[in-house]
Amino acid sequence: MRLPGTKIVFVALALALTSSLVACGTGDEESTAPEPVTEQEAEENAASESDGDEDPVSDSDTELPSGFPPDMPLPAGTESVREDAFTGGYSAFVPARDFADVIVELETELPASGWEIVERTSDIAIRGDMLFRVEGHGFETQVYVEPMPSSENDTHVLYSPYE
Repeated sequence: MRLPGTKIVFVALALALTSSLVACGTGDEESTAPEPVTEQEAEENAASESDGDEDPVSDSDTELPSGFPPDMPLPAGTESVREDAFTGGYSAFVPARDFADVIVELETELPASGWEIVERTSDIAIRGDMLFRVEGHGFETQVYVEPMPSSENDTHVLYSPYE
């Protein structure tokens, strides 16, 4: 059952997340990220570079948080997936991938992984972004793809529960 205003709430959440990421800066300022996160990202990068074997459905070197939807495809080259406390979902960061290419990949990989694309909505927060509402494996989820605010060459994918 779709509740009135669900799309508006999600758009507001997407805009708030984008705004908060922009507020984090462009990298010109001194970083305030906790050191363990930086070390973890460095280890993940080293592991994925040494492997050289990319699976288009998911990057086997990417550690998934508990509760991440089963068989949910990750774009090739996904560096990290973290819980997103703001949306109650998960944020995936895909460096050096154009978001339009990630959208095309997910349009193929979602159905191939048992996720039916029920609805597509584009141009929500920026021109060309894409929101997929998908059902499968006993879940109903939203997958939102956008460029990272600090770098148009990197992509952010937000996986959030559909309510």
